[in-house]
Amino acid sequence: MQQRKTPVCNVCTVRLVENAYRKAPWFRVIREPLLLAMRFMAYLYRIDPDQYEVRTQSCHRCMRFNKIALKEKSALFRVLNHIINPAFDTLIERILTRQELLDAEHYAHSAMTGPLYENTPEHSPDQDHRVPAEGTKPYA
Repeated sequence: MQQRKTPVCNVCTVRLVENAYRKAPWFRVIREPLLLAMRFMAYLYRIDPDQYEVRTQSCHRCMRFNKIALKEKSALFRVLNHIINPAFDTLIERILTRQELLDAEHYAHSAMTGPLYENTPEHSPDQDHRVPAEGTKPYA
């Protein structure tokens, strides 16, 4: 059995995209075709996102894992990513507030290194009323 990889995640894409979809519904028209193309390339290159160890339910099968693997395996993807990613990042930064970007960075850091807590819908990310992620235990 192959050992699972530990991903490096500096910003939670899931959090960014959820907020962007909520604030700018038209953002789906831009992102979804890119997402579909990435899934197709991951299929062609036989990338298994389950090879990455995740610590939260929301991280399970995140597209970031496909992106990491595609960067390793595909020169074409690296070129396309080099062209598209800066424009995509600029767009996200225009849609979201600085605080939303910082919250996504903080969440990603926590998901990779520290205690795991998933926010309940009735609590914002900056509140202290959090519940442990499914299958995890809070640290004392």
